[in-house]
Amino acid sequence: MKTVSDWAKWASVIAAMVLLGEATTHGQGIATIQSGGTQAFVTGVTPVIGPNGGVGGVSVDTAGVVRLAEDLDALRGLWVQPKDLDQDIAEETELRMVSLRRLHAQLKQRLQEEKPITEAMFFLAGLHRVEYVFVVPEQKDVLLAGPAGAWKSNGLGQTVSVATGAPVVRLDDLAVALRCERDPNTTTSCSIEPSEEGLTRFSKLKLRNGASAQSTVKAMERALGQQRVLLTAVPEHSHFAAVMVAADYWMKRYAMGFDDPPIKSMPSYMTLLQRRGGSRRVTSPRWWMAPNYEPLRRAPDGSVWRLSGVGVQTRTQDGVFDARGERVETEERNELAEQWAETMTTNFEQLCEERPLFGELRNCFDLSVIAAIIAHRGLLELAECELPLLLDSSKWTPKFNVPTGLPSKGSMVRVRSGWAVSVSGGVDIDTAKVIAEWNDEPDLAPKPSQPYPSDETQWWW
Repeated sequence: MKTVSDWAKWASVIAAMVLLGEATTHGQGIATIQSGGTQAFVTGVTPVIGPNGGVGGVSVDTAGVVRLAEDLDALRGLWVQPKDLDQDIAEETELRMVSLRRLHAQLKQRLQEEKPITEAMFFLAGLHRVEYVFVVPEQKDVLLAGPAGAWKSNGLGQTVSVATGAPVVRLDDLAVALRCERDPNTTTSCSIEPSEEGLTRFSKLKLRNGASAQSTVKAMERALGQQRVLLTAVPEHSHFAAVMVAADYWMKRYAMGFDDPPIKSMPSYMTLLQRRGGSRRVTSPRWWMAPNYEPLRRAPDGSVWRLSGVGVQTRTQDGVFDARGERVETEERNELAEQWAETMTTNFEQLCEERPLFGELRNCFDLSVIAAIIAHRGLLELAECELPLLLDSSKWTPKFNVPTGLPSKGSMVRVRSGWAVSVSGGVDIDTAKVIAEWNDEPDLAPKPSQPYPSDETQWWW
């Protein structure tokens, strides 16, 4: 008999991972949000929640069984455009303004009248990304601005720009970001981690000589058992949380080679490990996605802020297991883990195009940074703008059932020597570092270039 730590003759085992899903127990189909309601959220005829409540191609049934959505590629290709979209809002523009004060007023009125939130409101007039935030004290308003245009949705609950394929920005994600960033001491994050009990069982696991690769992997999966989905700051039933968990899920599936990434220049970590031939050490690389922006640009009077950059990068930190099965970070480099992280970072723009889920994650990053600017630079106070429904959205946003525990899944490749690797990591949106650095630019427009519409009900232009 031998333990995991000395089992190093012919195989490397990646024995941590993750199955995830998001669901709602409410029926799918046409539904609306009423004041205080928590139904599956569908605006018009365009689904906001995918099959079985899925996000990004994963779903969970009523028994809590997590799985990939069936016919994933076919569902991705079934795009539907709104039939009654206003021609002006469908027009592609590099800079569309969205008034938070006026949008909030329209949201409040519709909820009070128990009318459904319009599709235009839910998708923020078709914004692809939020690049600017303006403070307009004379209008008691804060504006968001960025490229925008018509959108379409598919059977996975994904909604993207007709022109670019980039996911459009969502009102519920904006509300969650504003809520999360009110506390400067909390970082919005998600991770899928082995439990301490699982790691202890894993460290003591005894493997039989001559056991097949399949039985060995199964034994390791059983030893690790359920992994924990850990969320900080973000509401656990929000779309924002579902996107973070789903993106973490797919990152790990790509890293471990369970699925081929849509980009050929992104070989899995398992493939890199096999090519290199392994290592003599038992290591535990950890990957996570973090902000990746250029320094903010700001008008000297603080009335305009601009956000730019790819938005998301993949980072890594290596670790080892101690005698108790606990993972301890090490300062030593894991070149293969770094190579995989750099490959995903380099290809992130294309990954967003091929898998809109990652574009949704980037929108969540963008909104978090914008919300941090609004909250920690006092923009609402400066404009005397009150947005209670956006700062506390629990009664009107759609609900997702994000699991708290997921079964481990393993993979095996042949190498010269053995690594036992526990893959962990996740998403860490540390906005404090992003908003701490900016450059003042006198030429940055001090006010929105387009005038306010005279009609108070017009919340975008």
